[in-house]
Amino acid sequence: MTYPSKEVEAVLKRTLGVPIFQEQVMQLAIVAAGFSPGEADRLRRAMAAWKRKGGLEPFQKQLIDGMRARGYEDSFAQQIFKQILGFGEYGFPECVVGETRVVDADSGRWLTIDELSAGARA
Repeated sequence: MTYPSKEVEAVLKRTLGVPIFQEQVMQLAIVAAGFSPGEADRLRRAMAAWKRKGGLEPFQKQLIDGMRARGYEDSFAQQIFKQILGFGEYGFPECVVGETRVVDADSGRWLTIDELSAGARA
């Protein structure tokens, strides 16, 4: 896995380049796109509700433009925004424990975080 900067690596390394925790997306917005902590929190709230209400569009330009201004390639910025759009399918706060049950997006089954991290699927 390669990362476009040490700052991005510090945020995404433990999840192999994929932001899966709300806190990671907030940190990424701050370090890679120049969001203030308040803006990052508004992004987090919009991510959590985007399937119900929409609302990520106002953040798309700010996120992508902020990453470009800090020297990140457009493809990386677009990729991160697409991952944020998909966040409603899999994202959760980092504070969950291994016994927390979630719905696996592929199978529709309820699995624990431990089962998912161990590779349980079908």
